Amino acid sequence: MNFTFYMRHPHSEVAQGVLTALEHYRSAIGSDGLDLYADDDGAWWKRDEEGWDLILRKLHRPHRANIHLVDASADGHRYRFDYDGKRLGSPALVHEPGAVSAVAFWLPTEYLEEQGPVPGVGYSRSGETLLGHWHEGEDHLLGATGLRSRLSCPGTQVEEMEGGRAVVTRGASPEAGDTEAGQMLPGYRELAQVLEPWLYQETFLPGSAFSEEELRRWERRFLD
Repeated sequence: MNFTFYMRHPHSEVAQGVLTALEHYRSAIGSDGLDLYADDDGAWWKRDEEGWDLILRKLHRPHRANIHLVDASADGHRYRFDYDGKRLGSPALVHEPGAVSAVAFWLPTEYLEEQGPVPGVGYSRSGETLLGHWHEGEDHLLGATGLRSRLSCPGTQVEEMEGGRAVVTRGASPEAGDTEAGQMLPGYRELAQVLEPWLYQETFLPGSAFSEEELRRWERRFLD
């Protein structure tokens, strides 16, 4: 499970807050919970003291930072941290008016089962990379009223917030679904279709366990 925060602020404004959040996350899962990091070429390295210094230097870059950390447990990556801090408003993003900085924290499903879903932020089942999300902050184009008019599946709730924002909730806890049993998650599909114009496509990382085709197919798993 992952908790992703989309921030319509440039890296330079959120970097310190991201670092503080990362330190809290490491404290919660244990200092050895994130013991591998990806370099700028997508290769994974042991996070020793030198590696941690490199991560801190990247976080303190003035305009852009891209950081990926995972644990190296034998039963797969139970914990993961992803951060993509952008220089919003730069010429390089002129064709991405909805671009945001984003940070994600991963937890195993066992953690959710132990703690319960109530303390959570917004869940999305995913694989190794940061998959299948939409740009936060764009729902003002629909508004709470517009969302309610287009989301009719039982169990979907739309809560209006200040500033024309809205929160969409699908039940008390995540649904895994089962295509072989005909459990196609119609509520998730309905929401995905409404938000398709703002579908977030993650940058493909060489060396990932997924191919780029598999990544794109996963991102559209509720649409195709």
